[in-house]
Amino acid sequence: MPRMIHKPAAQRQRIADLTGFPLSVVEEIIAVHAAMILGDLARWQSAHLPALGRIRVRRGPATRVHQSHLSAGVVTSSETIRPGILRASLKPSKRLSRVLKTLDEVFD
Repeated sequence: MPRMIHKPAAQRQRIADLTGFPLSVVEEIIAVHAAMILGDLARWQSAHLPALGRIRVRRGPATRVHQSHLSAGVVTSSETIRPGILRASLKPSKRLSRVLKTLDEVFD
């Protein structure tokens, strides 16, 4: 199974050593965690990303689109519904907030 979250080999091995699980089990757990996050996002639910914080994905309201066509001298009109725009927001974790605040101070 391909790994969906990249972690350096040394870090994966350290996790395996600390938990007592074989390296293959650690890699499977990381892949399953990534799949759960992607599943939450696919169902339009918020997902907790341990290093970043909580990501929330929402779809805006649908819009009706009116179209008129001229074909052989006859005007026909149709109406379709276009899905809303996707919007994502991130509520940063405390750790990431500190990093962003430090960067903001550095670049001011």
